[in-house]
Amino acid sequence: MEVIYGVVSILLNGAVLIVATQKHKGIFNSYSTLVICTTFTDLCFSIINLIVMEVPECRDSGIFFFNDNPLISGASSATALKLTSLWLLGVYTSIMNIGFQFYHRYKVIAKGCPGSRKEVFISFGICLSISFVLSFSEIFTLIPGRENENYVKELEDDIMFDGKVVSFSVSDPKNPKCLFHLMLSQIFITAVYGTVIYCSVSIMKALGSAGSKMSKNTIQGNRTLNRAMFIQAVFPFVLIGIPYVFGLLGTFLHIKLPVVALVGSLLMAFLPIANALTLLTTIPSYRRKFFEILGIKGSKIQSSTTQISRTKVSDTNEAL
Repeated sequence: MEVIYGVVSILLNGAVLIVATQKHKGIFNSYSTLVICTTFTDLCFSIINLIVMEVPECRDSGIFFFNDNPLISGASSATALKLTSLWLLGVYTSIMNIGFQFYHRYKVIAKGCPGSRKEVFISFGICLSISFVLSFSEIFTLIPGRENENYVKELEDDIMFDGKVVSFSVSDPKNPKCLFHLMLSQIFITAVYGTVIYCSVSIMKALGSAGSKMSKNTIQGNRTLNRAMFIQAVFPFVLIGIPYVFGLLGTFLHIKLPVVALVGSLLMAFLPIANALTLLTTIPSYRRKFFEILGIKGSKIQSSTTQISRTKVSDTNEAL
């Protein structure tokens, strides 16, 4: 299943990159700069997940990270730590992408300071660096699972890994370093979604107050982009947050839930697919160009990406 998810995700996100790099009209053209950045990280996450096939599971001793790819089952503890950190980089960047998009849309609409494409790429590089530091610092905090007998014994009655030899790492909250990093992760996620909430409220207020100055096409375009971003903001909460909560409940109640771990890993792998499908279906110009790539040219696909009136507000939106 992971292989199918990986191939589909790579194809869809590749299609999004092709569509986003083409010329679009008005605010959709400026928004494509953000899409190029975020889709690139989703594409990388899909490739990483296809290689590592990571399965996180909350257990009595903490969070276990299993490298479930049979081709790397004999990997050393050091390699397992690096692979887990690489996978976590994909998870952190997928979450970071949401705040990144909302912040830049906030700058364009609420502040009227869109910035150049170069500035967008630089700010994206800074966000990516934060995710990189947060994920690869796990190498120094995660505990090699095979080197601790207690962790190995904890897996003896696990039907998911019965008879299988897998490399794994553990984030044990009883260890101060692990606890500190877990707290940093929660702060990171809280900061991202705090940014999303603040920016979304500011965007809605700005659109409401400036609505009379905008053309119908500008208003419709902004609503379309906001809808796409809100849908993408919900995906990490549903696909990552809910399985994580169930896993924690199982840990606190001492109930082993291996099925939750498997389902959770599949849901996480589905995140890049969901993001790509959202962009290709909710944004009219993206949808039209995607159908053109598929060779569907004679279809009656309506596009709302007509020329935007040259008002002060719309000129600000078109800059980037």
